Amino acid sequence: MKRILTILAVVVAALISLEASASGEKAPTVKVLEKIPVELVKSAAVVTALETYYGKLIKMKEVSNMPSFSSMGNILSKNQIELKGGEVVYPEEIEFAWKLKAQDVAALSRVIRAPHTPD
Repeated sequence: MKRILTILAVVVAALISLEASASGEKAPTVKVLEKIPVELVKSAAVVTALETYYGKLIKMKEVSNMPSFSSMGNILSKNQIELKGGEVVYPEEIEFAWKLKAQDVAALSRVIRAPHTPD
């Protein structure tokens, strides 16, 4: 009798999980930063940080003459980018833009795993 109840419980749990997956529930997502060359960034894209040819990473919160969430077109249209520390960076010096990208947790875990090699 216990065996029949156990089998029945497993079947019911499997049916519930299949129903939940078929109902269209989305997998949980996380935000990851994506590094994109400036030439490939659309002008309407909102960027989080900038990277210069010299390797300096500039967060948009450090920029004084623009809002924190500025579009790439707005950034490149300025004559100069003024930082809160008094430093000036020119738009021609920007090589990469960093922007947030939503990615599902399952895909992220596949990327993070290290390859298995025989020792």
